[in-house]
Amino acid sequence: NLGLFQHDINVIWDLAPHDLSIMDYVIQKNPNAIVATDAPLIPHQLQRLARRIALGIGRGGATSGHGSGDIFMAFSTGNPGALAETQGLAAATFIPDAQLNPFFTAVIQAIDEAVLNALTANQTMVGADDHVVHALPHDEVRRLLSL
Repeated sequence: NLGLFQHDINVIWDLAPHDLSIMDYVIQKNPNAIVATDAPLIPHQLQRLARRIALGIGRGGATSGHGSGDIFMAFSTGNPGALAETQGLAAATFIPDAQLNPFFTAVIQAIDEAVLNALTANQTMVGADDHVVHALPHDEVRRLLSL
């Protein structure tokens, strides 16, 4: 679909998984976090899921400031036949809005866990100009948390 311009598509919320590679070209930034699900959700529901990403990041104490440029995305593979070429009307199933709370909770918890994993599952790295970023000292963290 890269050769076809569609006016009825919301670039941020209606991208298929294979289209994520064009994000850098479209907005010249990469998403900070992506939520993927096979639950049958429709665009406005995916937008609501994506908004919960910030809550998951903030759960560990992170804040966002002016110019932080947070870009969050969500997509669903739950309606694979909805865009099939057919005559007449197509149908898509979706979970009612009133039943989305467990999905919101799941997004927040998954993002929180992903942040904690990124902080703890790291290694000392040497970057540009020989700048060193040291790995989190796991033994010291365990001692401080009394684990």
